Amino acid sequence: MDSPWSETVEHVARRLQTNIETGLSASEVQQRLKQCGWNWLREAPPRSVWKMFLGQLIDWMIGLLVAAAAVSLLLGDWHDSVLILAIVLANALIGFLQERRAEQAVAALKKLAQPTARVWRDGKLSELPAKQLVPGDIIELIAGALVPADGRLIMVADLQIDEALLTGESMSVDKQIELLAAATPLPDRTSMVFAGTTMMRGHGKAIVTATGMRTEMGKIATLLEGTTMVQTPLQLRLAAFSKQLAILVVAISGIVFVVGILRGNATWESMFLVAVSLAVAAIPEGLPAVITVALALGSLRMAQRKAIVRQLAAVETLGSINVICSDKTGTLTQNRMSVSDIIPHREGDFIRAELLRASVLCNNAQPVAAGQPIGSATESAMLIAATAADLDPTEVRQQWPREVEFPFHSDRKRMSTVHRSPEGKRIICAKGAAEAILGRSTHLAEGDGTVVELQPSDKLRLEQQLKSLTARGRRLLAVATKYLNEETLPQSADDAESKLAFLGWIGLVDPARPEARAAIERCRTAGIRAVMITGDHRRTALAIAEDIGLWQLGDEVMSGEEIDRLDDAELERCATRTVIYARVSPVHKLRIVRAHQACGSVVAMTGDGVNDAPALKQADIGVAMGITGADVSKEASRMILADDNFATIVAAVEEGRVVYDNIRKFIVYLLTGNLCEILVILSAILLGLPLPLLPVHLLWINLVTDGLPALALAFEPAEPGTMQRPPRWRNESIFAGGLARGIVLVATIMAAVCLAIFWWALPSGMTSQIVDHEAKQPAPIALPQTMVFVTLSFAQFFHVLALRSSSRSFFSQAPWTNWRLAVSFVLGAGLQLAIVYVPRLASWFHCEPLPAEWLAVAIAVSTAGFWVVEAGKWVNSVSLKTGP
Repeated sequence: MDSPWSETVEHVARRLQTNIETGLSASEVQQRLKQCGWNWLREAPPRSVWKMFLGQLIDWMIGLLVAAAAVSLLLGDWHDSVLILAIVLANALIGFLQERRAEQAVAALKKLAQPTARVWRDGKLSELPAKQLVPGDIIELIAGALVPADGRLIMVADLQIDEALLTGESMSVDKQIELLAAATPLPDRTSMVFAGTTMMRGHGKAIVTATGMRTEMGKIATLLEGTTMVQTPLQLRLAAFSKQLAILVVAISGIVFVVGILRGNATWESMFLVAVSLAVAAIPEGLPAVITVALALGSLRMAQRKAIVRQLAAVETLGSINVICSDKTGTLTQNRMSVSDIIPHREGDFIRAELLRASVLCNNAQPVAAGQPIGSATESAMLIAATAADLDPTEVRQQWPREVEFPFHSDRKRMSTVHRSPEGKRIICAKGAAEAILGRSTHLAEGDGTVVELQPSDKLRLEQQLKSLTARGRRLLAVATKYLNEETLPQSADDAESKLAFLGWIGLVDPARPEARAAIERCRTAGIRAVMITGDHRRTALAIAEDIGLWQLGDEVMSGEEIDRLDDAELERCATRTVIYARVSPVHKLRIVRAHQACGSVVAMTGDGVNDAPALKQADIGVAMGITGADVSKEASRMILADDNFATIVAAVEEGRVVYDNIRKFIVYLLTGNLCEILVILSAILLGLPLPLLPVHLLWINLVTDGLPALALAFEPAEPGTMQRPPRWRNESIFAGGLARGIVLVATIMAAVCLAIFWWALPSGMTSQIVDHEAKQPAPIALPQTMVFVTLSFAQFFHVLALRSSSRSFFSQAPWTNWRLAVSFVLGAGLQLAIVYVPRLASWFHCEPLPAEWLAVAIAVSTAGFWVVEAGKWVNSVSLKTGP
């Protein structure tokens, strides 16, 4: 639609064939969806399967292997050449499958948190996925939400929108509904709202004029097309480590080549193939891909537990969380607000009726024919209470039409509306925090428009009433009115909310979640401090905290006013002792997060409002509420709670620890096997022995052991005690806790076993042998090499079984808890034996069938690494039981 900002609302509605009051019908929506399509921005098409597969082959290590295969072919050894290329393709296939799995997992995560819109359809207000909007829809706009489509404003109430994403202007724009010139530039179109921008304050109503790629954001979407998966800090660190390791391995491979030639271990052609194959086998080039899969799988498991992770890096960070700053309402409580008390300032049906009517008028929740009203939990509860008292909210609002609204703001802690009474008088209705309304009240409403002055004794009585109710865990809202004698409307909230006539209290109850106490206890055992942050009264917060076991003797409670009196250094000292922050504003939340971080803590912070976005961004893990959270808070967060439940945060922390544990396991597995291969080849050359492994042996071991078994470790479930240990430090190395020592120890033992079995199997007096692969008779070294080949392969298969748990014995774990690992073990072992005993495969891999007793010896000694790891677990368990 062209220039809707230059036309009246009525004209725009006629052109779009819509009804401003009732919206479109279902049949009209379906017809327009066919014409206009879904309301979303087009994304760049995903890479094709072939491009993804070929991308696995564009690597300098793969290039080295292809060159090695070419050298073999030129030298007439076509068997090795074909086999090397086959293994290259198999490796590429495994890498492709891993990347494909990671892409699919990330794509699935994107679909879990779709934006929604409030839209009028067939005369009813509904909350629908934003993608279903069509031109002509009538949408409601509320503070904290993202604008779902371009639209012409119909009504505004102090509506202010941040359009920086679209226009680059840092200041929020005040909106209005007046006509503008057709040539008005985009930043000055104040009668329009634009898709993707953020509603900062107030609310409004608009006709959708453009959706999808026809929006202003869609017009520049080509600049945003094409997304790439951002690597996590852990991936970046390990990628850098892999590069350093690659340089080291290439240097070692060069030494192997030179020393092998000088000592006559093999021909230069064979030594070249060995050196290249050793470099390829020893470099864990698949490590970043495996980590991506592990992080993505962890994210999907979290999503199944109602924690939607928006960034893969958050999965890694979750394992380090040691402070959770949680909102009370809806997170620690059920967010099922119900009105428990309607308390007029004095007894009387008239004052009670006035109190209920004001609570309906100063209220933005929308009643529905059946079911829960659409709106905030607090305002919906007030409508339900009024309905229960035989007061029809729809009828009341028709009789007392709203003229002006001064929306709720966290600084004022109140909202007010101006209405025209049936008699033509104007009345202001105000509601908000108890202190905020009581502090602005100078009179008491006596009904029928009469008021009396608020005496000190009255104020003392009301304050005592407030103290008594909040001590019982009630959340109190105060309600007041003011009749206007003048015809002019108030120009500001300060004018409207002064000299109010106090009506009374509305008490609300939000029961604690039954699972909150257990979640708090899990935090304690896991070394995590849970902190409650709420805008409620101190006594209300304390009552809930005691109920769920959050507050204990010696813990401190701090109010927003007390925070204001402290500088940052003083707040940092208090943060270590304070578990409840009451009557806080979003600005206080930001200071609280920074105070904990200054103490060295890794902080998770929950939030649901537009003003919570700075604190969510500042926190190490910003956690937005999926049900009650504003779109802005979701965009600023790294994780969204689909159920707004504190226990879900704790479950996500557990999953984060599991993912990190599994990443450490397959890092140990890959690096131990790779180091073992280097030690076997290098030691044999330095000792003047023949080559114990051929290039195809190294490449095969790399394919079979570094593929499926490593990936299967990502599916290991949580170990017992995962949430009974303290979190790791923020900058703790992935190799902390003696991991590097363990890798070197086990790799050395496995290499020593392989060399010993090779020495034992060598024919008497043989110290060096150049292998002739074209000889008609098998070389006498083929059998010893086959022994090492089998021993090293099975050593890594058994090693991965021992790594299933870092604390529990393998024999105490059921195989079916990770059936993928069991399958990969059986499949790998079966393929290894097939290579040795199937004649055609044996000839390709230059293997000799092992006598049964030799095979038994090879498999028996290959368990050495397994027993070393198991012994380490036993020693650790004994030391934990006996203590220092």
